[in-house]
Amino acid sequence: MGEFEIPQEELRKLSSTKIKILQSLKERQKTLSELSRELELSKSTVHTHLNDLCEAGFVRRLNDNHKWVYY
Repeated sequence: MGEFEIPQEELRKLSSTKIKILQSLKERQKTLSELSRELELSKSTVHTHLNDLCEAGFVRRLNDNHKWVYY
């Protein structure tokens, strides 16, 4: 994924969990299950944070008609 800078005022609005998700996704695209295992959080918790990040424009859902959805 491309590098991007998050403005400080926006960064302050993000929870530590959302920041960890963004840092993880900076490495490569991952599924909900991968993020859940890596962060040791429930899938529903990670899903909620991913939805928030998607709505804010920080993350995109990548559904290329495969079995899994990547972020």
